[in-house]
Amino acid sequence: MPAFVFARLMQAAIVLLAVSALVFLGVYVIGNPVDVMINPLATQAEKLAVA
Repeated sequence: MPAFVFARLMQAAIVLLAVSALVFLGVYVIGNPVDVMINPLATQAEKLAVA
């Protein structure tokens, strides 16, 4: 039984690391969320109003 619990905990740790890496890379690739939310042709004043 302890071996089963240990194996499941190791699997959980691997999954947590993989999901954390995917989320980090996704946020890193996307960049600033304000740039995604507004029109690319928006003025600087419009960008500041959203932020």
